[in-house]
Amino acid sequence: MINYLNDKYFDELSKAVNDKKDEIDKKNFGSEKKKYDFCKVKPGDVIIAKSLNPGEKEEDNIHLYRPFFVVGKTKRKIQGIYCTTKKYTSDEYLPLTFINASKVTYLDCSRIRQIHFDDFKMISKYKINTDEAKKIINKIINYTHNYNQIDFNSFFKKITFNSIVLYGKELYKISGVTKNGYEAHPLKQIYNNGASKYINIFGKKYEVDEEEKMVLNPDKIIVITDEPVFSKNEESEEVKKNKSLFESGDKNVENYQYGDILSINCSKSKIIYLAESKKYVYYVSMDDIDFFRGISRIDKNNVVAYYDHLKDEEKNKLAVKIDKFISLNNDNLACKNFQKIKSFSTKNKKR
Repeated sequence: MINYLNDKYFDELSKAVNDKKDEIDKKNFGSEKKKYDFCKVKPGDVIIAKSLNPGEKEEDNIHLYRPFFVVGKTKRKIQGIYCTTKKYTSDEYLPLTFINASKVTYLDCSRIRQIHFDDFKMISKYKINTDEAKKIINKIINYTHNYNQIDFNSFFKKITFNSIVLYGKELYKISGVTKNGYEAHPLKQIYNNGASKYINIFGKKYEVDEEEKMVLNPDKIIVITDEPVFSKNEESEEVKKNKSLFESGDKNVENYQYGDILSINCSKSKIIYLAESKKYVYYVSMDDIDFFRGISRIDKNNVVAYYDHLKDEEKNKLAVKIDKFISLNNDNLACKNFQKIKSFSTKNKKR
């Protein structure tokens, strides 16, 4: 850890950057370009940084440094999302072509990562224009719960009709303007499939309460998207067919096997079933075969239906990564609980 980079240092260096000085006084700041670049980073930039997973060693990572799109920044950390040229078709990934790049890049909009100074390498030559940057933020808000890590004001400069805004801790949809402020309808979280039209924000489903209206103070409004995408509540035939597994009243998911892909409540994301306890299903995200992040758990009642299953080769690869993760994190409470009820096998199973 670089202890000499204290808050005072960053305060002074940031002031110099903000004052648009072309050169930094070497007497005060040294000649290291990395420190200067770190302070210049702003939301909307693309940076190059270390991309290690929990428990992973540098020598095990083929692509140690990766591009990240910056969505926020504090004095000592950068908040960014992972970028890769490997093609992903799952809904969490947004395909874009950077300015100065020849290949399509896929941005993982499901997770915001904390990038420390030690892991930062440099500001990338790749750029993203303003409209594309807004698309990324519009996508991220469908999945992330950590909205306080996004600097929305850097991406959305104006309040427009139909904007979704954060006002205090509540969400609203702008519907008009008066001399006292902006008229808005509150967004109400929904927990079932009764709403005909909804929007995914911060990993939850909301509908607009058209009957209630209030006036918001413009100075306290934070725009989180100026192009909200509302979805019609239509279930696929596959989900309807398999939903009967739970609607029978039996919440045991013992019919599921390791490697089954499941749909979860109020989310387009899919999870991979590992094992279960009396209350929880232990799982990994669909994308964790290629970029493993660890084991998570979800209440059984939030699992909606069987969706698909992994191929045998994919199941075997995932099992190896899980075993490695557990061996490196055996003091982790989630891993301990998971080991107690672990029931999956790397042997081939056919559904």
